[in-house]
Amino acid sequence: MLKPHPGFQSFKLDLYFSLFQRQIYKEADTDECHSLTSGRILNMLPESHAHPVPISKRIFDILLAVLGIIIISPLFLIICVLVWLNFGLPIIFRQQRPGYRGKPFWIYKFRTMTSDRSSNGSLLPDEERLTRLGKLLRSTSMDELPELINVLRGEMSLVGPRPLLMKYLERYSPEQARRHAVLPGITGWAQVNGRNAITWQEKFSLDVWYVDHWSIGLDIRILFRTLAKALRQEDINQPGQATAEEFKGNLEMGNHEMGNHELSDQEMGSLELGKHDS
Repeated sequence: MLKPHPGFQSFKLDLYFSLFQRQIYKEADTDECHSLTSGRILNMLPESHAHPVPISKRIFDILLAVLGIIIISPLFLIICVLVWLNFGLPIIFRQQRPGYRGKPFWIYKFRTMTSDRSSNGSLLPDEERLTRLGKLLRSTSMDELPELINVLRGEMSLVGPRPLLMKYLERYSPEQARRHAVLPGITGWAQVNGRNAITWQEKFSLDVWYVDHWSIGLDIRILFRTLAKALRQEDINQPGQATAEEFKGNLEMGNHEMGNHELSDQEMGSLELGKHDS
């Protein structure tokens, strides 16, 4: 039996590492640290409180993800070429995010920023590294297309609370941690009801409401509303921010975020009926 030439094996490894990039944070730069933070979520969210992934939702995700990949494959290739011409390699941005019950997984996105650094070696602010192509990809949510691979791998769903940063895990309240009782999603209830234009408290309230009220019908409505918002390019950034302001924890939130803007279950139902559509 013929064996691959060692040079070919080396080429495959070089290609893999050139296409995928790992973003490392000082706050969570080791597997041990990620285990500690995800372990805290496991303690806050015991197995009895987690929601097993319904078979109907998993089948729904797989069918639409496969269909989506087939349909957008030409667009996917065009974006790969544009990102390569604008940023060079790697084309795909890879980063660890917390998934179901806080378990870390690698999320994949198209690159939207340069790797430019200051004289002291630290990355420049987001607004200085975000290019015109990057702004276009983010405003249309096309930078999220590689996450369809995460859906096929069972790490994400098409719809669910967005997977945020690993360092946020230790900053959640027990109620906010419930957003990890289901698979994270490419889009979600919070994304079609304000996305980055609402406060963190409102986002988390919307995420938890989705956990308690999930249905295939709700997922379909969210997907259609996501498409409409992407076409209108709404709620992409927080005011004064290139993307979204960092979540620094409940203790550092202002009083207007902690209490006055918390949405009731009745208000969540109004959102579902489209009364608060933005």
